[in-house]
Amino acid sequence: MPFPPDDDTVERFLFCVELAPTDPDTELRIVDESRSGGSHGRLHTPVIDLEGLRSMRAAATAVDVPTEVRRFVVDTTAAIRAAENVVIGPSTIAALAVVQAAAALAAANGRNSASIDDVRSVLIPVLGHRTLLREAVDGSSRDLIERISRRS
Repeated sequence: MPFPPDDDTVERFLFCVELAPTDPDTELRIVDESRSGGSHGRLHTPVIDLEGLRSMRAAATAVDVPTEVRRFVVDTTAAIRAAENVVIGPSTIAALAVVQAAAALAAANGRNSASIDDVRSVLIPVLGHRTLLREAVDGSSRDLIERISRRS
């Protein structure tokens, strides 16, 4: 996989996760735990099994995403693409990912219907790494996504 990821590779990931460097004490704890773990540094245990994962995916798929919410996603991704300072904007695949993430968020919160607020909550993690701005632009893709999502 290329680094930084190319456009095709970026589309394969639903969310962008940014990890900050750890502080020295935390890093030392990680090194120490890894050394004493006896399992080649693998101290983790699965938080869910395959059947649980299938169940969660089914729950998210069963969530209703009303027309106005889907329209909000389409209008927002179109507005981001149309912004003057955008070089690469979110694709149709990105719009599908936003809908999927909003439905998953609703399911995780025990609701059977996704809302525009769910969409707003997932826009930056889903679209931030899929939106590239011109170099001379003030602000970030996150700023642009936030501004457009509040207008819509």
